Parts: sequence; structure tokens; C-alpha cells
Amino acid sequence: MDKEANRVINEIWKFLKKYMPICTSPDESVWDAIRDDCTRIYNSTEDMPEYFREMTSKMIVAAADLLEGIYREEHKHESKR
Repeated sequence: MDKEANRVINEIWKFLKKYMPICTSPDESVWDAIRDDCTRIYNSTEDMPEYFREMTSKMIVAAADLLEGIYREEHKHESKR
């Protein structure tokens, strides 16, 4: 279990490092790639117990929320136009 938890944590970290610099892009393909990577990370845990998959899901959602927050912060001035 330790090895799998470490693997998922590292996958989430790599995911954030990959997308934090580009998540402010208005290009929908960036968000399509984010969705695809989230799905890939979650699906990589299909043989794990449900509680482990739930933890993975929560980590993925939190990471995606962070990216969305960064995007919204960057683009908040555009909504005021």
C-alpha cells in the first residue's frame, strides 16, 4: 500500500507541475488534456480498495480545483469587461 500511495502522490505532483504553468491558457485542449490525465490517474487505481480510490479521487479533484482557481484568478479581469 505504501508504494501505491507514493506512486499516486507523485503522479498528482507531476500533474500539477505539468499544468500549473499552462492552466491559464484559454485553449480548450489544455483542459481536455487535464481531464484526460485526471482520468488516467484515477483509472490507474482500479485494482486498489475503494477507500484508496476515494482518496485518489479527492486528491485529483483538489488538484483540478487548484488549477481552476489559478485560471479564474488570471482571467477575473476579463469578466469585468
